Amino acid sequence: DKTVTANFQATGSSITVVAPNGGEDWEVGSVHNITWTSQNTSGTVKIDYSIDNGSNWSQVSASTTDAGVFEWTIPNDPSTSCLVRVTDTDNDPSDVSDAVFTISQNAFDISGTVLYDTKGRPVSGVSLALTHSGGSGNQTTDANGDYLFASVPVGNVQVVPSKSEDLREAIS
Repeated sequence: DKTVTANFQATGSSITVVAPNGGEDWEVGSVHNITWTSQNTSGTVKIDYSIDNGSNWSQVSASTTDAGVFEWTIPNDPSTSCLVRVTDTDNDPSDVSDAVFTISQNAFDISGTVLYDTKGRPVSGVSLALTHSGGSGNQTTDANGDYLFASVPVGNVQVVPSKSEDLREAIS
């Protein structure tokens, strides 16, 4: 008569998002680590982010090694209602940030005055074109020759008269 004894221990799988996990402010274009802990997963995870508190999700990585860290270049999706989700590629387990974090865009205002000559005579009605990495815009100088482009994303920026004829006409 032989007796066989086997000890089994139930081990569940788990993923826990560590960062971002709420309250962070990560700037567009910066690089941050998404970090998580895991147990008994398939060895690969997918990573998604949401900018609307989890109503919709966008892919960060369809499949990456379950190493507990993923270097993420923050996308140009500014929001104060962001979440990250890490999911085993077999769809279970999964975890989401405990609270929202912010993706912010570093921006600045560009303002100035168009003057005619060294005597400082302002030029009104000049159409100016702004081009930058995030798009473009147009402004017209007011009666004092002033213009303002508000909240321009950081990057290469150029402000020029939209047509050189506009400037010649405005000062003639």
